Amino acid sequence: MTASTLKNTMNLSHAKALKRAREMMKVTRIEMARRLGLSLEAIKKYESGRAIIDEMKISNFLIALDLTGEEYQKIKRGKGISRNRKAKSVFSNADRRSYRRIITKEVRVLKILRQMKNLTQDQASAVCGESRPTIGHIENGRIELNEERIRHIVSSYGHSMEEFYRLMKEEVLRDEIIEASMHKMRGLTEEKLKLINNLLGSF
Repeated sequence: MTASTLKNTMNLSHAKALKRAREMMKVTRIEMARRLGLSLEAIKKYESGRAIIDEMKISNFLIALDLTGEEYQKIKRGKGISRNRKAKSVFSNADRRSYRRIITKEVRVLKILRQMKNLTQDQASAVCGESRPTIGHIENGRIELNEERIRHIVSSYGHSMEEFYRLMKEEVLRDEIIEASMHKMRGLTEEKLKLINNLLGSF
């Protein structure tokens, strides 16, 4: 068996397993497309093996279906699964970032840059060419980023790397300032809040 044939066989195996997993969880293709931020046609391509399925895509599918890596392997082997569990993890590998939240400064800056352009995560996924869950996983620290991907996201948001590096050098980031301001505002009287609201309206 050639390397290409083996790769296609493995891809088809994942495609069948993901379809079986979706059906076992009683999730329609339309609902799956909604959860993943993909088109219905994209879901059909993945489940038929006509699209490449890598670990990141498997991770996204499992998160959308609330399945663990262990449960997925059982489904892949044609076995049933038990839902009596307290905690979940997408893969058993302790180093995999798809289920561990590690929010780095880079991740926080990317989120700030998105918010500065008033982009929702749905809009960000469209301009970046990523799925909606992927944007969420990035901002939640579940996906490890390399410089190339950071550059792509920054550029897609309409910012320059100079702006990215400028924010990286800031000791206190925008989100911290906003959070601190919100905390102070919660303790203000209604009159003071009105004054602040009027002040903000003048900018």
